[in-house]
Amino acid sequence: MLFRFYKILFWIFVALVSAAPLFFGGNQPAAWSGLAFVTAVVLIGWGTAYALGSYRRSPASVGLWAPVALFAVAPVWAFMQMSPLTPVSWQNPVWRHAADVLGAQEVQSRISLDPAGTETAIMRLLTYAGVFLLALQFGQDRSDRGRLINAIAIAGLMYAVYMG
Repeated sequence: MLFRFYKILFWIFVALVSAAPLFFGGNQPAAWSGLAFVTAVVLIGWGTAYALGSYRRSPASVGLWAPVALFAVAPVWAFMQMSPLTPVSWQNPVWRHAADVLGAQEVQSRISLDPAGTETAIMRLLTYAGVFLLALQFGQDRSDRGRLINAIAIAGLMYAVYMG
């Protein structure tokens, strides 16, 4: 039963990667959000499958500590930019001008001028990292790796036929 759960997660991942460019190349907010949600669900499912023993291999750790540490700098810095907890000297002066113009006593200043856009960028970056991690984990099995590559090739062919 647990092994079947792992295979279901694998096929959901295959569908996710194959369908990602379907909605205008994945370049729309609904596509980003859908990709992020399904990636998070599959990551949680994969972690659950691993914890319950459904995943027979140990997680791939191909010397990823240094790249992961370097990668982590980007989302941490982006989170700091959208956080109002940074020192005042770091915050963008436009927020103070906005408070003056609007007559507001207190405006939450940030480094970022577009905190919602920064939040979306963090979501997208972490989603792509999640897809990479899942591909790394599912790609350990030779037959699954072949199925994933074939599915991506078939999806690419279908997109080319549709567009051509």
